[in-house]
Amino acid sequence: MEPIILYGHGKTPNPIKVAIVLEELGLPFKLVPVSIKDEVKSEPYISINPNGRLPSIEDPNTGVKIFEVLKLDQTSMSE
Repeated sequence: MEPIILYGHGKTPNPIKVAIVLEELGLPFKLVPVSIKDEVKSEPYISINPNGRLPSIEDPNTGVKIFEVLKLDQTSMSE
């Protein structure tokens, strides 16, 4: 099983929040850095998140891409 790919930028708070949730769920993941200045609004990142925002996650095992990660995080935490 390949780890979930978490796309983020450095030590910014939003990717860290998602990393904490993945860690707490015991899901293996790897962080792939995406430059806010150069990469976030261009290919190949824009094919993962058409909104060109961070963070996003991709499951290479299923091909599922989720780019409203913080909304998912906030929803799961409030349940």
